[in-house]
Amino acid sequence: NPYSIVEPLGLDCAGFRAWARVNGGFPPDGSYSAGATNLYFKKNSCDQIKATIEPGDGLWMEKIAPSGKINKYIHSAIVVAFDDNYIKFAHSGGGSGVSTGLIGICTGRGVDNNNEFTYIQHKNID
Repeated sequence: NPYSIVEPLGLDCAGFRAWARVNGGFPPDGSYSAGATNLYFKKNSCDQIKATIEPGDGLWMEKIAPSGKINKYIHSAIVVAFDDNYIKFAHSGGGSGVSTGLIGICTGRGVDNNNEFTYIQHKNID
């Protein structure tokens, strides 16, 4: 599969996300991100996030410099489910395998760890 990045013990986060999209019958991330809507946890209202988010959307974690400029993307995941308070996501870290976690739907902050996602990438797919 040309969309996967294979680590010695599994897929990294981008490879897992692409693998899940392709095996779910959707285009890989490159074609998916064109025309997508980015919803930032710190900029967009919670109501806007709740009205837009869908399973399959991407979650992105960025490293922000003190100047406020984005240094780099450091992790990504896929929205699995959500309710009025939380987003359940799936992700992979290479050798750690696939796991799930919870973040606050309005904050992007991890419930049981220090994960803090920066934004949701949403695109309606017909």
